[in-house]
Amino acid sequence: MRSQRTLTLVEIALTIALSAVLSLVAARLPINVAGGTISFAMLPILVLALRRGVWAGVIAGVGFGMIDYLIEPFFVAYAQVVLDYGVAFAAVGLAGLGSGAYQRAVLANPKNGLVAALPFIALGGAGRFAAAWLSGVIFFGQNAPAGQAV
Repeated sequence: MRSQRTLTLVEIALTIALSAVLSLVAARLPINVAGGTISFAMLPILVLALRRGVWAGVIAGVGFGMIDYLIEPFFVAYAQVVLDYGVAFAAVGLAGLGSGAYQRAVLANPKNGLVAALPFIALGGAGRFAAAWLSGVIFFGQNAPAGQAV
């Protein structure tokens, strides 16, 4: 039991490090979509969540969010920092809700693993989007002219 916990902690640390490296690589690519970049930093967190479950994914997401803020800090409001860095990447760890289904599918037939994981990968991506959307609503709501609906 203890060695399993240690192994999970090591995987979380490696996931955070790999996500940080991938975020730096993606920032240097000439890919620009509507003012933003395509980032591959979510992939290691998704894989860890599917392997180890929700808690490992959420912990890795929060850890990477902190590291990401230290690497490239962007601060406009306190709620934005919490939502864009902590909550958004923690929500990626929600893909771990499907870790049991994913592992059973892989054991039955390794080719079915991705099919079983897709809804939970979409859930993690939707969670990150929801946190970013809420951050934008709060920011633009604070800065909207008086009397204007958000």
